[in-house]
Amino acid sequence: MSDVLTLAQEETQLHKVAVNEMAGPCPKCFGTDRFRVRYSREAGTWSFMCRSCWDAGQYLPEKGRKRGWGDAIDYVRHYRGMTFQEAKALVDGHEGETSHSRRPQPPSLTPEWQSATHKAMQAHQSRLWSHDTLALEYARRRGLYDHIIKQFQLGYSIHHGIPSLVIPNINAGRYVTVYRRDLRPDVPKGQRWKDAPGGTKDELYLADCLWLRKDLPVVVCEDALSALSIYQECGDLVNVVATGGAECGMLTRWIARLACAPVVLISLDADAAGDRYAAEWLMRLKNARRLRPLLKDANDMLMGSWDLREWVLNALDSVGADLV
Repeated sequence: MSDVLTLAQEETQLHKVAVNEMAGPCPKCFGTDRFRVRYSREAGTWSFMCRSCWDAGQYLPEKGRKRGWGDAIDYVRHYRGMTFQEAKALVDGHEGETSHSRRPQPPSLTPEWQSATHKAMQAHQSRLWSHDTLALEYARRRGLYDHIIKQFQLGYSIHHGIPSLVIPNINAGRYVTVYRRDLRPDVPKGQRWKDAPGGTKDELYLADCLWLRKDLPVVVCEDALSALSIYQECGDLVNVVATGGAECGMLTRWIARLACAPVVLISLDADAAGDRYAAEWLMRLKNARRLRPLLKDANDMLMGSWDLREWVLNALDSVGADLV
């Protein structure tokens, strides 16, 4: 059976504020000081409230009482949009009996996909450092140093005769996505990047840093090469993640996690789509500010010999006082 504390910890970061009470960012309205989870010794259960979107003191005329703190079923219905039957099945541990849970498991979560992807990536990494240097030279031309290329396990794939630089996205020890950059010189611009089949668009690239180095500011990029560029030049100063696309990554669990960072710099591409989705991030994160690339993206800046470290440092200096 799932309780409120377990459910909430899947979507937000909680810290202890009293003997029997935890607090953190709200998974729905994203307020950083509103969400509470409390344990009742008398009932032996956890309950929740949010001063904005689930006000326990609000009077409900149709029920003739105050709303009160919510239980696990209330939590799942409020935060995940389930029906009562779906929520009860999930909380009781019978999720498979509902239509909601009969969705097929994403391929990236299956042991078979993990095994096949790991085997393929080992071969791709070996090929990258072979006598055929097409992908390696491309990565170097993009400004990446060899130790970064090795550290993040970039590889060289030839699939159906198409040569590609491949970049695995590995979170919590499992593959979630493999980005592929078509290296043919005549490929149209809009078709250069395609994910390998079976991955997911729900995961941020390099997301593990959000747990491993919680106290650092975060830069949110749009693509993996830009994220690697910033990590290479100033990884000691900031965490960096990539969304995998302008419209991707804006899930409750990522917003809740990023809300815990001291500062979030939104560095999506300097184009219409990047500006549009950057504005959405700024609406959801009070601690976020726009860091618009001076060229198309951070990797283009690295290739153009811009000082990414100075660029990020200046941004941190300018937003520091603003967020105090």
